[in-house]
Amino acid sequence: MVLRVVCGGVSADGRRLPAPWRNVRCMDLMWVPSPIIDAAVSILADGKARTANEILDVGRTRGLFDETVTRKHVYTSLSQYIERALGSRRKPKFTMDVEHRFRINHPPDDWPDLDSTGLPPLGEKPKLTDEESAAIDRVRKASAGSDPTEYELAICKLFSYIGFVSTRVGGTGTPDGYADAILGELTYRVMIECKLARDVVIARSDAPVEASKFKNGYNGTYCMLVAPAIASESSFISELRTHGVSAWTTEDLVGLLENGVNAFDARQVFATAGIAADALDDLYWERLHGQPKRYRVLETLIVAQARAMQRTDTNLNPAEAPRFTVDVAMAMVNAKLSALGASAGCKREEVEAVFRWLANPAVGLAIWGDSTQTDIVVVV
Repeated sequence: MVLRVVCGGVSADGRRLPAPWRNVRCMDLMWVPSPIIDAAVSILADGKARTANEILDVGRTRGLFDETVTRKHVYTSLSQYIERALGSRRKPKFTMDVEHRFRINHPPDDWPDLDSTGLPPLGEKPKLTDEESAAIDRVRKASAGSDPTEYELAICKLFSYIGFVSTRVGGTGTPDGYADAILGELTYRVMIECKLARDVVIARSDAPVEASKFKNGYNGTYCMLVAPAIASESSFISELRTHGVSAWTTEDLVGLLENGVNAFDARQVFATAGIAADALDDLYWERLHGQPKRYRVLETLIVAQARAMQRTDTNLNPAEAPRFTVDVAMAMVNAKLSALGASAGCKREEVEAVFRWLANPAVGLAIWGDSTQTDIVVVV
């Protein structure tokens, strides 16, 4: 999201804003997605540093930029976005080095997009039930309305579809509600403070205090402030961090359900004081480019390399045939990854985990070579 200056219900580029923003005074806000910012995130996803010219060239090749976009457009948009994000104490999606090259502000991902696991594609959104869709419609309607009680009820109800048991409290001297994660001994409680504001009330310095003041009395683990929109003023973010509160927009919370984020994965976002969108960005990046992808790539390559080795060794005496151990797998997989342009190889614990997965009877893609469980034989 890019920073825009808005005033009187009109954005800096002259667009009429949606209803929740028409009374917002002039201030820096994280506003609508910028095509240049979004394109840069996609282009820089491999972790490589690029100049504005290089980003422009790649973007045009991929059809992300048309001929009206210039190198100056790219450089100005990206550099000003970083400056304003840092000025608001937000985490920018990418950084710029001393040579004026831009790089994604996440661990680099230059592993190939290989996946023959048969599992649903990473990033695939779950199919929502009618009840879940109705809960989303309700909370969006409440967010655009003027009834704070309905907004509190709708927010609490939405939590029940993300893996929580939620309770709406409400009233004077009590929290708006709380939600308990259904995770057995890993259960945690989120204290919920709702602000159905049509101006910058949520940016007041006492809003984070309100969101945190019932934490101890209700045995809360984390505190959240949720509103139709969240201001990005640096003083407001400082207060959020001081009082240990994460600030969510209605759409941030809806996104958990729409993207299939469970209560366990959401915990890291609730635990991060500040603007929830920043922690959500890290969460969604990890789901697409982190450990889930690494394990899929490793399973794909390990099965392929094991099959190739087994085919090559068909004429050997079984007693003389080499075993496909973790060390052999690491050597073969890392060579393949390097040939495909990866700058870093796999870890031993990752290969060991993939071996156990493949040899699990419920998966059935491989069996252990013998009782020592030091090598596998691919059987499918």
